[in-house]
Amino acid sequence: MSTTNRIIKNKKGDYSAPEWWQVILLILGLMAILFFIWLMIQANTSNRGIIQIIEGYLGIG
Repeated sequence: MSTTNRIIKNKKGDYSAPEWWQVILLILGLMAILFFIWLMIQANTSNRGIIQIIEGYLGIG
């Protein structure tokens, strides 16, 4: 009991180092933001709708 309590206490109290899943979520979030910025630029330069670009990217249209 005491060892598990100590591990839980250390995990809750230590906010200095981010967890690996937080780093992955941050990277995925940045990639998604950059991807949507790229989509907006593509929509503005080619005068097509974002939906058409997404359909073309996914191979639907």
